[in-house]
Amino acid sequence: MSVIIGAARAANAVIDSIRRHVAVRDEILRAAKERRDLVRDLAQKHPAARSGYNSGSVAHGTANAPAERHRLRCRARSSKVLVLRPGRRREAPAAMLESFRDWILPQLREFDPSATCEISKRALLFEFHQPLTFEGGIVVDPSVDLIIGLDRRDAPGLWIPNTERPGWDPSDPQRHTELFVDTAQDLRVHRARVIRLAKVAIKNDGEHKAMCSFNIEALALQLITETDPIAQALARFLIEASAEIAAALTNDPAGVSGPIKLPDGITQDYAAQRLEQIGTIVHASVEVQSEPEARRILEGVFGPQIEEMREQEAKPIDARMRRGRSAIGAPLLSTSYRPGRSDGV
Repeated sequence: MSVIIGAARAANAVIDSIRRHVAVRDEILRAAKERRDLVRDLAQKHPAARSGYNSGSVAHGTANAPAERHRLRCRARSSKVLVLRPGRRREAPAAMLESFRDWILPQLREFDPSATCEISKRALLFEFHQPLTFEGGIVVDPSVDLIIGLDRRDAPGLWIPNTERPGWDPSDPQRHTELFVDTAQDLRVHRARVIRLAKVAIKNDGEHKAMCSFNIEALALQLITETDPIAQALARFLIEASAEIAAALTNDPAGVSGPIKLPDGITQDYAAQRLEQIGTIVHASVEVQSEPEARRILEGVFGPQIEEMREQEAKPIDARMRRGRSAIGAPLLSTSYRPGRSDGV
């Protein structure tokens, strides 16, 4: 039993360090929220607007910093609800989005003359083109997605735009946010941490991602109902999610839209297989007794993040080495430095 406890401790320490590494820093979240709230406030002054609320990964607490941390394009999502008038849904979604774009953008440019707006499948994407620099040389330029939704008169949720179909699809982003935040704090925080780690692991697959972020979140609402040590919780979630997706597509947590679709070209069998493979690797890390060994195993899942962490850890060592050089340039070892676990020993 003592070996198992020690092994779990090693894996949990490595997984937790990865979680902290991919976390969006508080000051960056504040900057993203300030821009989100500015766009939302301008949108709510539109004559057709009724009310607005926040949704998406920032509101759910499941946002991650991208792998390219020095070219971060941090996105925050704000959703908008409009009053549905008779025949309103017969209008093309693009026309509705254009109306809000033409209302918001001139006012937004009073604050930021370089702001632009692009119409996407579901939303208006506002970009500011004003990068913000934070401690450590991290440069971010938060953008904002604004979803325009129409009330559904006789059913829960909203009609949200689909400019590709084109038409309107049922959804309930407000209920999704409620499901994430209206729960005990310890479970909410734990679930968000597992989701963030799972999102990173799946995103590392590049073009062959097993599922979208919302699918991960929906499965987590279903499967993560209690708190556990982070490494075991992540492994269990991925393996159980594999079984769920093998049996059926994931249902909408709000019960408003249809099952959540997998990415183009991804089958249920492939998604299930990949989730199981990732979960098995994480589970294997729980069974080893040292952090370097757990880190070596977890490179199969979190390779880019672990490499970044190594580079960051090497910087203080390089600085010590430079300070230890003699006046004539002969390299000397610093006698004050002792390698530790973070150096891979």
